[in-house]
Amino acid sequence: MTDSLGSPAIFSPGQAELSDAQLALLASVGVIRTVEVGDVLFQSGDEIFDFVAIIDAQVDVIGGSPGGEEVLIVRHGPKDFAGEINMLSDARSILSARVSGAGRVITVPRPDLHHLLAAEPELADVIVGAFIDRRRMLREGEG
Repeated sequence: MTDSLGSPAIFSPGQAELSDAQLALLASVGVIRTVEVGDVLFQSGDEIFDFVAIIDAQVDVIGGSPGGEEVLIVRHGPKDFAGEINMLSDARSILSARVSGAGRVITVPRPDLHHLLAAEPELADVIVGAFIDRRRMLREGEG
């Protein structure tokens, strides 16, 4: 996996794959959307942004370099998800998510995600654990 400059992504998707049952739970509180290549799902600096569970699309998570160039952080595929730990603290997004392969995603507004994670501890373990791992990998990549 490479970014627009042909460089490899900073890290590969983790082991946090969503089950069909977990996707169904997310769909019960979210919206299934058809997305096209180039659609922006959230951008760095957004105050309000949705959690994105991927049904059969491909989503690139992108950060910025000190020189202002886009850097591919990770490319997510089916049964993975895009979001960041800032969703849990109501902080602004630090990354952007853009569709790189057309398909369907489930978008879940932040308040609905909070309620679902409180009600479904197994889902919370998967999502929160992945958020923590991803933040750690980003910090290690900065060093």
